[in-house]
Amino acid sequence: MFFIFCFISVLLYSQKVSNKDSIYIYKHFLFYHSDNQSFDDIDEPFIEEYWKTKNEEAKNYFLLSAYIKSIPVNQRVIMISYLEEDQKFKAHQWIYNNLTSSQDTMEYFSILSTDYGISFYKLNIKENIVKKYCPGCKYK
Repeated sequence: MFFIFCFISVLLYSQKVSNKDSIYIYKHFLFYHSDNQSFDDIDEPFIEEYWKTKNEEAKNYFLLSAYIKSIPVNQRVIMISYLEEDQKFKAHQWIYNNLTSSQDTMEYFSILSTDYGISFYKLNIKENIVKKYCPGCKYK
């Protein structure tokens, strides 16, 4: 049932991500619990080790993860934080332009303000928008 949900989600909500790639991302990088439809925190030591040992594959999968809307936004940002600046920037633009709720926007802005993100200024996000969704975030 979980994989059927993944297939449908990917087909309807993602960009440039094949079913095979999305299943690989879900199975190897995300800890999804189908019983309560929730995710655990991403296993950052595993992600980093994968980046170091299988860099070319990691670049591909980490970039593709940005375009799967069913993955929590904070986990997508962590994965794309490893990418080169131009790929990271394009992925962040896509994520920002495809946020669908206030909750997603708050979570996105919150993680952007950490070391995983890139500057709001670079993404051309106005300070008043940042303060609206993340009053505690420092505009950078």
